[in-house]
Amino acid sequence: MSVAFCTIITRSHQHWAMALHASVQRHQPGLHFVVLVTDADGLDLPAALRPQIEVLTLADVRDSGVGDAIQQKYAERSDALRWSLKPVLMRKLLERHHKVLYGDCDLYFFAPIGFLLDQLDRDRMLLSPHWRWSRPDVHPGEFIDLMTAGLFNGGFVAASQSAMEPLAHWAHNCMELCEVDPSRGQFVDQSHLNVLPVYHEGIGIIRHRGCNVAYWNRRENLRTLDAQGTVRIHDRDPVVFIHFTKSTVRSIATGEDPLLQPFLAEFNVELGRFGNGYDHVRKVLQETLEQRLKKDAEERARHRPTLMQRVRFHLRRVGR
Repeated sequence: MSVAFCTIITRSHQHWAMALHASVQRHQPGLHFVVLVTDADGLDLPAALRPQIEVLTLADVRDSGVGDAIQQKYAERSDALRWSLKPVLMRKLLERHHKVLYGDCDLYFFAPIGFLLDQLDRDRMLLSPHWRWSRPDVHPGEFIDLMTAGLFNGGFVAASQSAMEPLAHWAHNCMELCEVDPSRGQFVDQSHLNVLPVYHEGIGIIRHRGCNVAYWNRRENLRTLDAQGTVRIHDRDPVVFIHFTKSTVRSIATGEDPLLQPFLAEFNVELGRFGNGYDHVRKVLQETLEQRLKKDAEERARHRPTLMQRVRFHLRRVGR
């Protein structure tokens, strides 16, 4: 049975796509790997990878319907364009593959995913929960995030050929609205995933807690070591794939999520292998430091007396 794994990037992130491809092929060989690049006519792949990675451009996902509408509406919004094209790309690939898995380019796999392919024999589409804290009395901020940023994470979605209708629903909603507006419960493409299990049959939820491990689920999905030294998520599931967003990388590198440090080290080495020595961990920590210094300077500036305030203070002292 033909299965494709796809991701969407700009050309600047081609080394991320290559690292993702390496991890997928290492643990689930045989998947057809597809990269949609939204700002170029192709990618500069190493010769050895060219037969293994199919590269598509915007022209390949252009049609007379929602694909065209999305490209026209978000032509000047690079992020919204990539996010909204996820269901369009998946529908396109399902015309020639039985199953399609979509993953953001900052995912990295550490174990086989055959059980997800098996679940697609029962469910026509799979959604990955954020697993943020679900009780407002314990972590009110995370509970509000759960309500405003989506129950499901748009960084990993899987579908079979029977999912054309819910994918079309997702694509249409993205075309109409793709923005961050917590006051209206909108968070780009992924808030639209909330409606799919309600309005469509056969929408499955990935219950394996080792899938889509990330900063936002560090409290609900605790990381522990079993007697054999294996990292378990929620005291049960081994790590399958991690979503290495900047917040995830930062929390691991600074010791907030220490049990994931070996996984981050492997991911960072693989990124460097394809990115000419690129060190993502160092980059994230450097950006964090710069942001902290900038924020501290702004705080000091807000509390520093202006020249006029200092003059008035000294005039009052002289007046005494």
